[in-house]
Amino acid sequence: MEDIETPDLASFLKHVQETFLPDRRGAWVFRGVSNQSYQLLPSIGRMEGTSDTFEKLEKSITDMFKRNAIPHLDSLPPNEWEWLALAQHHGLPTRLMDWSVNPLVALYFAVIGSPDADAAVYALNAERRISDEKVRSLSPTSIDKLYKFWPAVVTSRIAAQDGLFTVHPEPTRPLNEALREDWVLRRIIIPKGSKKTFRYLLFRYGIDESKLFPDLMGLCMHLSWQHQVKTPDVFVGGRDDA
Repeated sequence: MEDIETPDLASFLKHVQETFLPDRRGAWVFRGVSNQSYQLLPSIGRMEGTSDTFEKLEKSITDMFKRNAIPHLDSLPPNEWEWLALAQHHGLPTRLMDWSVNPLVALYFAVIGSPDADAAVYALNAERRISDEKVRSLSPTSIDKLYKFWPAVVTSRIAAQDGLFTVHPEPTRPLNEALREDWVLRRIIIPKGSKKTFRYLLFRYGIDESKLFPDLMGLCMHLSWQHQVKTPDVFVGGRDDA
């Protein structure tokens, strides 16, 4: 896996523009992690459950979500893939992993946490998404290889974050160890000392909680941050206020 370090937003944007943007939109997808040592595991692959086996854990948590989510839904997802997408974007551990076609969205998630650790933005070249035919004929739990999945059920968060997923046949195995032969994975390192400046500049470019989580919770998260942050020393020759 190829690594490059970008200590400021200008170098990050330059690298993204030269390396990834020449390809069509969606050929490269992006994921941010606040600690570059974190493994690329789906959330359920990181979970220590009370069930005897991983299979029982996954079935139990998914079945309970489907039963109890119904009163909160205007319409039901049409298949198992869409149920998982819905569950994942509301915080349930699943075998899906979140990505975005927007590298700045991934960068936001990389710089908002773990202030004492270098962050990373992963770029994944995975040309083909899973076909509609496979979605109709396969269960997410029966796949034998990694797939890129664009959900049809679009929540406001998925839309705001330009979101999609990878679906993992072995959720306890890191993606970089299970990478398909026709997929390419690269990593951009963000130094821990640059995180606050990156986050502030993203806010000034319109990437913040109120945009990525378009509800009252997201708005409150953003207002709380905005009223505590100090303007970083990136505006040479003049004063700028948040």
